[in-house]
Amino acid sequence: MPRALRQHRARCAGSLAFAGLIAVTVCGCHPHRARPEPRVPTLDAPAAAALPSWLPEYSAAQREFLDAPAPVPVSSPARRVYPSLDRFVFANAPPFDPTRAGQARTAVDQTIAGSPLLYVMSDLNDASLANWTAQYGPAAPEEPDPWVRAVSNSESDIGLVWATPPPAAQADIDRANADLAKKDWAAAEAKLSGVLTHVNDVPALWLLLAEVQRARGNDEGTIASAKRALQIDPRSPDGHRTLAEVFARQGRLPEARHELAIALALYPTSPRAWAIAKRYFRLQARPEPIPSLIDVGRDGYVRIATPPTPAARAYARCRAALRYEPDFRRRMLGLANPYRLSMGEELMCYEAASTAAVATPKDAPPGVPGPKQSGPPPAKAASGAKPPAPPGPPVGLPPSAPPGAPLPAPPGGPPGPPSAAAPIPEPPPAAPLGMGDPWMSLASSGRLPDFVLFDVIGRHRPEWLRVAPPKHHRALIDYVEHAVLD
Repeated sequence: MPRALRQHRARCAGSLAFAGLIAVTVCGCHPHRARPEPRVPTLDAPAAAALPSWLPEYSAAQREFLDAPAPVPVSSPARRVYPSLDRFVFANAPPFDPTRAGQARTAVDQTIAGSPLLYVMSDLNDASLANWTAQYGPAAPEEPDPWVRAVSNSESDIGLVWATPPPAAQADIDRANADLAKKDWAAAEAKLSGVLTHVNDVPALWLLLAEVQRARGNDEGTIASAKRALQIDPRSPDGHRTLAEVFARQGRLPEARHELAIALALYPTSPRAWAIAKRYFRLQARPEPIPSLIDVGRDGYVRIATPPTPAARAYARCRAALRYEPDFRRRMLGLANPYRLSMGEELMCYEAASTAAVATPKDAPPGVPGPKQSGPPPAKAASGAKPPAPPGPPVGLPPSAPPGAPLPAPPGGPPGPPSAAAPIPEPPPAAPLGMGDPWMSLASSGRLPDFVLFDVIGRHRPEWLRVAPPKHHRALIDYVEHAVLD
């Protein structure tokens, strides 16, 4: 096991102007003493640059959208843009203002209308065609890696480091794992307790002991071991989930609810946490994130496919403009190249969706206009295909991985899983996407920032929530307690 372990830190640096609309704070995670990693293609890369290794092949139905010929000649071919995953940008959003949101939507329309690029919109009648991975990055394990822990140097400096036992303890851990395989809980507990007399600063070992104690019916021991893990890493999703499970079984539902809210706020994709939620609590309906297919078509135009509602169109247009127009992105978010995911982008675009949801039909543009003057004329919206039912969207990338790469296991492999429990099915279904009323409701209630972090970013990049600044972390816990769990 390595003694020197890579560390990623989330650093917050300065405030940026969202064109006077939304102020954002940059929080980045970067490796120390890590080997350089190639960045994924951005607007600065050649048009023929290789696709990122984590991008899977598109399906035949998706290719049908992207390979369709341009409706008019393309004078300025767009270049492919995929997110750089080494940093995420958290936003400090003021209370929702419909006027501000309407101005952002107008700015999107003006940017697309004046762009030399050709934007073509069509209807996406099947959410399975959404290219979630291309927009948010590769899938990652649904459960958090137990062998990393969060460290905090200040309110604005939180990151993840490896937390693995020293090589000298490996033999005893292997023997404990052998006892676990035989379900000899007493022997496994004795061996783990012996290891922890010498190695007591590894949260995963305390959580493994808690699992063994839970299997033996020792609730008090389970609680004590989980709390010891949380003393070392207060942001351990597994530690809070373990407490939630024991408290719920004991009938201490208020305490279980709070611990479960923390666990989900730290890692929203955990099937084990959702299993507890579904067993002991009623789940409130929440709107699904808006699905879209946004990429560069074969002929060099920007293809946007989204459900045929004003809200969905406004959202997808906004994300396309921020993705392919770096000057616009710099003006609105203070961010240029490389293109990175940001809370400000999602907030701006969902606010645009909320204003489109209440617009009259004549106010809702039917499609995406083409460029003016130097480019071809506007293109009409095209209808999309209707392939089979959708699979679930992907989730995120391990938090302490270098850009574009998964988190490597420590040499020799981890000492063992924190639990032998089988994975439990996906999180509960959310309310179907309607004409856009949910977005105005969320925006008006002040819950839109929490929805963006938990249900959008958390679904695809859960690692960033584990290192979220404290104010966002506290807001997410409140969101789960009052808007997710009933």
